Amino acid sequence: SEKLRSKYLTTLSDRDALLMDAAMQRVKGLLNEKDLKVKDIPALEESQETLDGLLNTFLGSKRKSALREYVESILYAVAIALLIRTAIVEPFKIPTGSMIPTLEINDHIFVSKFTYGIRIPFTGGARLGSGSPIERGDIIVFENPEPGEDEGKDFIKRVVGVPGDSVRMENNRLWVNGEAVPTTPEGDNSCEDGSGRNCGFQEELGAKGPYRTQHVLPTAYRTVEGDTFQSIAMRIGVRPDNLVTLNRHRIDGRILSAADPTAFPLPEGLPLQIRSPKRWNFGNSPQWPLPAKACLGNTSLRPCFGTEGDENPDYPAVRVPEDHVLVFGDNRDNSRDGRFWGFVPRSHIKGRAFIIWYAERSERIFTSL
Repeated sequence: SEKLRSKYLTTLSDRDALLMDAAMQRVKGLLNEKDLKVKDIPALEESQETLDGLLNTFLGSKRKSALREYVESILYAVAIALLIRTAIVEPFKIPTGSMIPTLEINDHIFVSKFTYGIRIPFTGGARLGSGSPIERGDIIVFENPEPGEDEGKDFIKRVVGVPGDSVRMENNRLWVNGEAVPTTPEGDNSCEDGSGRNCGFQEELGAKGPYRTQHVLPTAYRTVEGDTFQSIAMRIGVRPDNLVTLNRHRIDGRILSAADPTAFPLPEGLPLQIRSPKRWNFGNSPQWPLPAKACLGNTSLRPCFGTEGDENPDYPAVRVPEDHVLVFGDNRDNSRDGRFWGFVPRSHIKGRAFIIWYAERSERIFTSL
């Protein structure tokens, strides 16, 4: 009422302005009473109706309709939400297990959109401000650069190489610029992805602190309740009959003589050998890059150099080009990442993950990343 009166005062007669002023003062007086008694509510409602009637009479054509007020409120809310998601923080849900043990499937995380400079929409990755430099160990969300059905989808991985770094992996250990990344083994245990396999766990040191990774051991997949050769083969990407052949010495005659050994329920806890050259020696090999695969992907973006002083010249490191980063998953043997499709352009990076705000296991909620 005050805004309308102030804006359109010159259109009101002196009498109409006085009537409106009196009605507004009446409402304000009742609202400002410190001890508003129940008996005063009817008076307040009556004074509000009087003021509303005067507004309709004198300035009805100037008032916003209810529809317009709703539309404006919605548009303001949408604009604020878009601003927050574009420039400040955006929520993401983890769809796969490539970042286990750090991030689990269905974890909900917040990603800072301004850490590396605000990414301006519809500009091909142009940024407002330079932001902080990307560091080894950062967990980033980015648009997948790999051509194919996943191109442009949001992926999340950990940075293992920044521009100018030479990177390789030997015996499940990262080497950067000719030096091994400080690593502390944590022993072997069941993989934290529920697959039934055994994993070796270790702690690696990034620029901002330590983080954990897991590596699938090439043997001793331990079966869980309900496992069959078919279900295991589907998880690890090999043929069921090949698994049967590989493990004949481990299983009893009842299984081998069954009409379909691949569908026979296996005893829980049975250690199975799962090493398959086709599965484990491509991309995710403990030695990476492979000599014959040293320049995977677009060679214009993947120049390879033998690193001076490198202790293993048979596995030359790859050099990370300018304005790109190299990313791996923490679930090192179950992650499709830079070992398969190369480097991530800086223009594809959306932001840095910094906290888990919801997880299926309550003790992980509000875990800092």
